[in-house]
Amino acid sequence: MVMSSWFVSMKRILYLISMICVFGVFTYSRSTCLDQNGLNDAQISDWVSNDVRWIITTYEADSFSRLTSVADQKRFIKDFWLRRDPTPETDENEFLIEYCERYAYTAKFTSDIPGSITDMGRIHILWGSPDLIEIGKGRIDGVDDIAYEKWTYNYVFGLGRDISVKFTDTARNNEFCLSKADAAKLEPYFSDLKKGLSSVKQEHADNN
Repeated sequence: MVMSSWFVSMKRILYLISMICVFGVFTYSRSTCLDQNGLNDAQISDWVSNDVRWIITTYEADSFSRLTSVADQKRFIKDFWLRRDPTPETDENEFLIEYCERYAYTAKFTSDIPGSITDMGRIHILWGSPDLIEIGKGRIDGVDDIAYEKWTYNYVFGLGRDISVKFTDTARNNEFCLSKADAAKLEPYFSDLKKGLSSVKQEHADNN
């Protein structure tokens, strides 16, 4: 009985420590993300592949890669967010604020790689929190007892209503990837985003 109580107490302590660590990463990532004018050289170097990986267009990424001075890169970054500001006449950039909230939350999906570049991180950054989450285990690609999460959204701009995606942990390493079917189904959508065919300002308007 004593050993069992000790084990339960240790589990609670470890859980609290993990939550504190996640909150710390969340706070740091959010504040760093919001301070786009204060990025250092290393952060600017990783900006395309890290900070804006899922929303920057191919044209924008190519344009940024041709810039050689830090001053020009910082000006580009400033203009990047201004183009996405749904209310440029105000001091706040609502798109940037919402984006940074989503980006910071992806720390929760970190496994062997940063949460922001996982499939879960990508969907959360693009679509926000799902309206419904189903968690379970099942037979995936001929293998039994594979953990999965199914996210359902009432509405996704550019895709419509009642959109669901399934993430599976087929490698059993706690990195949940889009199912093969959903990855194939969403490829044209992701391609359009890279071409700049989805209006982020309109998306923000639809969500408010």
